[in-house]
Amino acid sequence: MAETLEQYDFSSAAQYPWDKWLDGRVWRLTRGTDFVKIKSGTMIQNANQAAKVRGGKVRTRKESDDAVVIQYYVPGGNSQ
Repeated sequence: MAETLEQYDFSSAAQYPWDKWLDGRVWRLTRGTDFVKIKSGTMIQNANQAAKVRGGKVRTRKESDDAVVIQYYVPGGNSQ
């Protein structure tokens, strides 16, 4: 049954180091280590949203159900 709470610390919710991961380098993110409670497809969606908020885009590749590769870039910028 649903319950109301007087307060809740949302800062303790899953936080990812997007500033680190979206530094332009290629990163492999592994489920169980870098993300836990979501599927790899959801992690790709999260990466796309985090990049959009920062004014860029992210190249993504789902390597498996447990690993995704991402790389942040700014369209029209100096990217590889």
